Amino acid sequence: MGFFTNLSIRNKILTAFSAILFLTMALGLFTITRVECLDARAMALAANVQATLPLGIMDRDAHQLAGQFQAGQSVAPPAPRAAPKPSRIPVHAPIAKPHPTPAAGHDESWDEF
Repeated sequence: MGFFTNLSIRNKILTAFSAILFLTMALGLFTITRVECLDARAMALAANVQATLPLGIMDRDAHQLAGQFQAGQSVAPPAPRAAPKPSRIPVHAPIAKPHPTPAAGHDESWDEF
């Protein structure tokens, strides 16, 4: 520690700056290597999850089938779904007639107020 106290202020600032720069570079290098490792593990997991997706679907269907057998229901394939209704209003839809508006002039319903 005696070495550091004998340095000039300029050299102390340069030494502190160098130490912070070195620590920042070391932390950045460590972070990059850990992120690469995490990315490799995530890619491996994504590949395995896609392969097990059909197994999950078959497991769910098997549980539904077992529940139907236990309930004594007949096991039949599900009915096909109806085509979805269009969500847009047709362009040539009839336009509703507007509500009648009071004629311009005196409206007797406002006389009470």
